[in-house]
Amino acid sequence: MKSEAGAYLGLRAKLKTNGRYAVDLAVERNADTSRKFSVEVYAFEDDLTASQAGGDPYVAQHFRVNRGGHYRSMGTPITVANGELFTDSFEFIPCVACISENLYFYAIVWEETSPGRYAYVNGIVLK
Repeated sequence: MKSEAGAYLGLRAKLKTNGRYAVDLAVERNADTSRKFSVEVYAFEDDLTASQAGGDPYVAQHFRVNRGGHYRSMGTPITVANGELFTDSFEFIPCVACISENLYFYAIVWEETSPGRYAYVNGIVLK
């Protein structure tokens, strides 16, 4: 297991009156070398009751349902050097089926280890 995270994250999300979120994201590199990462902010929702396996009578409560990411796919690529800070502020628009008040966010920094393969670097949950 690595002794360092490789990158630290900061995340703030505030629900606006229009049902959207104002989101602020920060990623800081904490090592001597410059590295390429991808970062994504995912929205999650808990306590959804839905059919299981596409039909009744198999109904279950679902937790940690991924309602989508802001940047799409594995996130936006960034390059940060030691002590350098990547920041972004954006408006997160929840999906049509989402209940805005029930959402929480998970920001994750990924590192591409080979084409199409990613390793988790660090993450933060904001409930």
